[in-house]
Amino acid sequence: MINIEYYNQVALWGKAPEPYQVQVLADILDILPEGTTSILDAGCGDGYITNALPHKSRVVGMDISEEALKHINGEKKLGSITDIPFADKSFGLVMANDVIEHLPEIEYEKALRELRRVASRYILITVPHNEQLGSNKEKCANCGT
Repeated sequence: MINIEYYNQVALWGKAPEPYQVQVLADILDILPEGTTSILDAGCGDGYITNALPHKSRVVGMDISEEALKHINGEKKLGSITDIPFADKSFGLVMANDVIEHLPEIEYEKALRELRRVASRYILITVPHNEQLGSNKEKCANCGT
């Protein structure tokens, strides 16, 4: 089960990107398929990637965190990657960046089915590589752990 309370912590969002995130954004912008007119960023977090996507396309940032969505500059939708609130084949490109590695196995499989369901043409999934885990530690707002 995804812990929505955790992801709604204000302290998690709006920070400067990690170096690997800067590279992921550059890579995504470099490989975006020409002619893509609609993009769903599923699990967009605070929109570091979403907000940088080309404005010539319809771009929607979707996340389970209302706090994260406050940072999205354009169209946004509250929703889970395991139950995406859009119709079949709604987006030419559906992406999930640094999301699926956080999911339990049963949720992971649901997420993959949902990404396939709402994508009409492309799916782009990224996962961290050489992430500096020590710099990403957070304390729980409720218990301090």
